Amino acid sequence: MLTINANNILENVIDLNNANGLPTNINTNQFTDNSYQTSNPSGLCIGR
Repeated sequence: MLTINANNILENVIDLNNANGLPTNINTNQFTDNSYQTSNPSGLCIGR
């Protein structure tokens, strides 16, 4: 399992990509309290 927590990731084409867009329930990665504009799949961030 991978944990991504409390990061600011900005100004990239895709700021955060979970295993080529797979839903987090497929690989149990955790994303909490991160701030960025674009994620794949959407919904991994709290926005900016």
